[in-house]
Amino acid sequence: RERTKFFGLFGATFSIGFIIGPALGGLLATLSSTAPFFAVSVVAFINLILVYFMVPETNKHMNPKKKMDANPIMPIFRVLKNNSLKRPLFVWLFFMLAMASVQSVVSLYIKERFSFGPSMIGIFMTAASIIMIVNQAVGMKIWTKGKRENFFEKAFLLIAGIGYVSLGGSPIIAIIGAFAFVVSEGTLRPILTDRMFSDAKPDERGELIGVQSSLMSLACVIAPMIAGSLFLMKPEYPFIMGSLFAVIAFIAALKFPPREYHEQKLDILD
Repeated sequence: RERTKFFGLFGATFSIGFIIGPALGGLLATLSSTAPFFAVSVVAFINLILVYFMVPETNKHMNPKKKMDANPIMPIFRVLKNNSLKRPLFVWLFFMLAMASVQSVVSLYIKERFSFGPSMIGIFMTAASIIMIVNQAVGMKIWTKGKRENFFEKAFLLIAGIGYVSLGGSPIIAIIGAFAFVVSEGTLRPILTDRMFSDAKPDERGELIGVQSSLMSLACVIAPMIAGSLFLMKPEYPFIMGSLFAVIAFIAALKFPPREYHEQKLDILD
């Protein structure tokens, strides 16, 4: 029951890293242009040691005699053999397309529409990150209380779609829209991930995370190319596209079965 909340906490720590990391990198760059890269190497090595000693193996169903498959495409086909994962992965892909469509041009749009300079854009992006951190660290306790995930995963997809298209409105509407999509994005990532984990068999979950990341990377390649072209046509068009992607994800999510069924099925599997 606490899995969604902890997925939110993981997301919050990820967002914190994206705030602290660039700030530290900027400070280290004043010492030397190569200092940030040496610092990253040290941090990565420390992280390797921490993972080795502090993160135990959780897959109790692992077959040590089974050979690893080096083909990067096969995990996708293996995961898709589980029919209950196809719809959640479809929703995840279109949610990622919506998010990437907006995030890839939002800084350009702010500069074009509101004449913000680099410092104001930086403040805006930092404020958005802080809102996402607070939401993932604190808000997830509200959204997941009393088994509300079934409702909120659909509600926030719809709110995200409305928030994206609202960015093309007046400054007040745009601010409200920005707040809506930041909260929606920060909530949907852990909630959708939890649904897929509920649907996956124990020995599928590691590959599932990899497939999720692959779909996110695919969306981050496709959506910015389209959004950039649309932005040149009219700055508001990428947000309309993002809203359409979110609505498609919302319509697909309407056929999600209640989570209680998945939790019973998961107990049997475990």
